[in-house]
Amino acid sequence: MKNLKKTAVLISALGIYSQSAYADFAVSVTAGSADYELELIENPGAENEFVDAIDDTFFYRDLGIDYSWGNHQVGVKIGGLDESKGAIDIRDSSPQAATVRTGDAKRDEWSLFYTYRTPWGIALTTGYYSSETDTARNFSADIQDVFGDSSNVTAQLSQSADKTVDNDGWFVGAAYGRPLTERIGVFARLGYQWSEMEESIDAALDFTVPVQTGVTQAFTQSDSFSRSGDFDGNAFVYGVGAYWAVSESYSLNLFYEVKDFDYDSGTYDGETIPLKISEEQSMVGLTLRYSR
Repeated sequence: MKNLKKTAVLISALGIYSQSAYADFAVSVTAGSADYELELIENPGAENEFVDAIDDTFFYRDLGIDYSWGNHQVGVKIGGLDESKGAIDIRDSSPQAATVRTGDAKRDEWSLFYTYRTPWGIALTTGYYSSETDTARNFSADIQDVFGDSSNVTAQLSQSADKTVDNDGWFVGAAYGRPLTERIGVFARLGYQWSEMEESIDAALDFTVPVQTGVTQAFTQSDSFSRSGDFDGNAFVYGVGAYWAVSESYSLNLFYEVKDFDYDSGTYDGETIPLKISEEQSMVGLTLRYSR
């Protein structure tokens, strides 16, 4: 039972787990539900504002492996958000366009971390984080009054696109755990992350003007394009939870955490369209950990 009395809560900036003070190697598995939103707005606040967002509830999972000696610990985590159907939310406020959109999204991520356990019950963590968010979407718009001259000539725009968002950065964090009984305790944590985001899009589109009043012959114009942009950002991460030392080898952690990003304003490479980016994730999860 001495090992259970010495159970310390260690919380990295990207994962939560409990750890016996005498363990060398450990494996953890986490599963949870994540509300995730990544929103990019073109021409924010303007009449022709265009919003391209991922906004859905995802299943989160990760696998962690770490090694401890004394007050030190190093480890790696691999996981992310499973694919979600219909996670894309596209909105065009242009008065002449009504939009329809469908799309799927997923995110893969990994991190490397180092944790130092202080004598005061506080764990300090630093490390490197990388993620890739992939989306495939179809977008269509019924455009009214194409020429803007009240002739009421209409057109249809259809577009398919693959969009990738890479996010890489360094993080630091601190966590404090307090035992309530020999086997049960609670914890809180706070983290900060510096990030570099790279967004790239490859798209194909068709612009069709059907036969109608003022148009005697239908025509379609097809095109393809790519665009990319680099943005800097930072995020605060905070969370709370509880742990249960089931035995000297197994433990469970239930947690809630929020990650809130803030990015600088910018434009796509070679363009002047103003952009606004926001990203936020809130998650409830459960971690099972085995150590020896």
